[in-house]
Amino acid sequence: MIAALLLLSGIWTNEEQVRFAEEAGRVPPPWVALRVLDGRVHPIDAYGAAVGEGRALTADEVKAGRPLVPGAELRKARPFACWAAIPKADGGWWGGRDLALHDQGGMARLATDEPVPQRFELRLRNVVWPSGPNRPSLVLYVHEPGNPRAIAYAWANPEATRVGLNLRAVQASCTLAEP
Repeated sequence: MIAALLLLSGIWTNEEQVRFAEEAGRVPPPWVALRVLDGRVHPIDAYGAAVGEGRALTADEVKAGRPLVPGAELRKARPFACWAAIPKADGGWWGGRDLALHDQGGMARLATDEPVPQRFELRLRNVVWPSGPNRPSLVLYVHEPGNPRAIAYAWANPEATRVGLNLRAVQASCTLAEP
């Protein structure tokens, strides 16, 4: 039982199910993200913050090897530690370190400490395309806040332990975190 709980521990989302439904023009299911820790399931948002009450894992979930949410196709996330840097108007740099993201749609907000802050968001996905010629990829996206369409992205093979980008306006790198 303890080994099963350890295997279940981590973050689970239906990010891919939601994104591919949107791209196909279908109504997507509600987005779900769960953190499983110490035999309990806690709902979280895309930034990793708790958004509701936790509950105990059920025997069916332990047997299935994953949290169960009706209609949700949950995939387990790999945790990444990221950093980002943004050049400031005065010639200096803003830097963010130890940004915790995961590869199932995890996000981080970036904002410089200037009088008029520059703002970006990072998102990380391990994309497995449902059809077509595209190959699975670990993708690091840069977004303007509130805009679901990325202004840029970089990709690596899905097993990669690091992915980074430099757009001059923002730099970022994510490395697989130690379990």
